[in-house]
Amino acid sequence: MITYVDLGAHDGTKAVEYAGRVPMRAAYLFEPNPNIIPAIIPHVPTEIIRAAAWDGDGEAPLYIGQIWHGQGSTLLREKTTGALDLANPIRVRTIDFARWLLEHRELPDIELKFNIEGAEYRVLDHLCQQHVLDQVDVRAIHWSHHAKKIGLDPTQMAAHVTQALTGFCVLEASPFGGGFITYRRSALSW
Repeated sequence: MITYVDLGAHDGTKAVEYAGRVPMRAAYLFEPNPNIIPAIIPHVPTEIIRAAAWDGDGEAPLYIGQIWHGQGSTLLREKTTGALDLANPIRVRTIDFARWLLEHRELPDIELKFNIEGAEYRVLDHLCQQHVLDQVDVRAIHWSHHAKKIGLDPTQMAAHVTQALTGFCVLEASPFGGGFITYRRSALSW
């Protein structure tokens, strides 16, 4: 059984679908957009965290995507997709995700889903700078590459992520479908 942590849970659909395939002991769904309420996963203790996973605690502007019920909303003004409403951001709470993971280091068999519309890179770099992935039981990371959406070179950023996740094996097929790559910690490091 896994502990599922979803960064950018949106309406919780991906979490509910994944729970149908993988037994979960608990789920933590991060979703800062106050206009979206993630679904509770049936038969799984679920905590909805109404904040954006970030590299620090505080508040930040959230630029709301104007397509499909706020999908694509981001903390990054430079994101070029999602028809963002740049004129009317809303202030949302941010959580230092490295601190949060360390405070929850007792959670076993963590699988992280990163889909935070370009902010993945900043949060991952923060996790690496704090050496968090060496201190918690993260077994897999389901990564959505958004480099192109924020003006970064996708090939360079894919190489950067792979290097940052040393000790994880790249699996080409992700249970989350197109746009996601799963990095699984090698069995030898367990």
